[in-house]
Amino acid sequence: VANLGLYDYNDDTDILHSSNASTLAVDAGSRFADEGLNILSGNTLTFGTGETVNTHDIAINGTLTSSGTGALNISGSWDNNSVFNKSGETVTFTSGGAETIDSTGSITNTFNGIEFNNGAGSWTLSSDLNVAGVLTISNGVVNASNKTITLSGSGTPFVVLGTFNYQTSTVKFTGSSATNVSGGDYYSLQLLPSANSITFTLGGDPTVYGDLVAGNGVNTGVVIDAGVSIVNVAGDFTIAANTAFQAPDTMSVNGDWVNEGTFTHNSGIVNLNGSGNKLLTTGGDPFYTLNISNAGGAGNDDVTVSGDLTVEFDSSFSTGTLRLDVNDPNVSITGNFQLNMTWTKQDNGSSTTTFDAGNIVGMVLSDNNGTKQDLGDVIIDGTTGSVVLSAGVKMTDLTITANGIFSLSGYGFSFTAPAAVENSGIFRLQGGETLTNVSNLDINTGTVEYVGDGDTFVTDYVVKDFGATDYFNLKINAVDSNDTFGIEAAKSIAGTFDMTSGGFANYDNGGVAYYLSVTGLTTINGGIFSFGDVGTAFG
Repeated sequence: VANLGLYDYNDDTDILHSSNASTLAVDAGSRFADEGLNILSGNTLTFGTGETVNTHDIAINGTLTSSGTGALNISGSWDNNSVFNKSGETVTFTSGGAETIDSTGSITNTFNGIEFNNGAGSWTLSSDLNVAGVLTISNGVVNASNKTITLSGSGTPFVVLGTFNYQTSTVKFTGSSATNVSGGDYYSLQLLPSANSITFTLGGDPTVYGDLVAGNGVNTGVVIDAGVSIVNVAGDFTIAANTAFQAPDTMSVNGDWVNEGTFTHNSGIVNLNGSGNKLLTTGGDPFYTLNISNAGGAGNDDVTVSGDLTVEFDSSFSTGTLRLDVNDPNVSITGNFQLNMTWTKQDNGSSTTTFDAGNIVGMVLSDNNGTKQDLGDVIIDGTTGSVVLSAGVKMTDLTITANGIFSLSGYGFSFTAPAAVENSGIFRLQGGETLTNVSNLDINTGTVEYVGDGDTFVTDYVVKDFGATDYFNLKINAVDSNDTFGIEAAKSIAGTFDMTSGGFANYDNGGVAYYLSVTGLTTINGGIFSFGDVGTAFG
């Protein structure tokens, strides 16, 4: 730059430029509004530390080289057709009008630092933009068009104080050390750490109107920490291999969910929304709260699950079709579950759906569909909790574990075809429920408990009949002591009979008595046990 001052505006005002020891002013006399600096083919202009170049437009047809931490101030457009060699410089655009940033046809084009700073200015990308340091939009509008912006700097390489008009662009963060990813709006956002064992941290509440990609699948030990309140993705969300994604409080995805790495839910909410057929590839990692609402109509609203599906808290599957029949994943839900969508069960004969109450007393299971969905082979499990219906359900098979408690709470229960319940825990009824295709509630293990409706009014129930042997263990434990339980046929209990509250009679409402046979121990700790004139055998 200093060499350009050997003979310049200061020597002859007919010469456009001036150059002192550190600053090149292309229009030294400020006589023009659209002057330009054109570096011709075969020529090189170098500016270094402490040097400044001021111009309106710049056209690089030769070579522009930064050799230090100089400054390049441009009040017009950028046109790089050849070579721009960066160093530690900052290029600042200060136009008050509409300009373009164009590196089409260039050989090297990466900026170190670039800043846009005029509230009245707007800059449109005419080619992809590569920034190794920091891209700062201090004032004005940057129109990204359909171009790709690659930010290879670390720290905080993208600062938006003005307006970033994302349009249909892609922004890639490719830093090689810890990087903060600015919040705000993007079209497509790719978080692609270029080194092993580093963390990218999302800031603000980013909204991605296209796809979000976490990780490049190559570098290992990568962590994407979305420790923000809300992340919204209108397109697909992909966690690449070797990448751990730390979830935000709430994350909504309208497209495919593809987990090829690791997803940590952080007790957050995931909403799978949108429309059209899509994939839910879990990678076997659990969700905390999962809500699915997929529009599109029959044949165009499928959510096809690949990998075991685990939800550790509440979930609501409201619209669309959940396809479990394609890849036959196991499903495990620990928390309240509301089903309003079509459920296409696993069909391989070995995969199961488990509702595990843990220590939740009254974990809700509800199929709110008008036509009940076949939930397939179901397991009811728990620790001290219970699974409670708030609407009728339908299954292919039911197994209640030794710690499982399944309460119908007055709602209907059906099997798709005649089958027996495998009950090692507690199957609890009020007494008035309709059981369809249920052969028995297990005559070898488990307890069937009748509790009534608990409404304080007198209600007479009939203990259900299942054939030659009706129950293993039978318990009468009315929540409301006014409720009574009678029989309308002879009853055979292969295990124990236990009564703690309410009334039990071995006859029906017409006074007709039936034989009651109990093989095991009979314990009456409360309530009223009434005998008819037909024998009762204990032990």
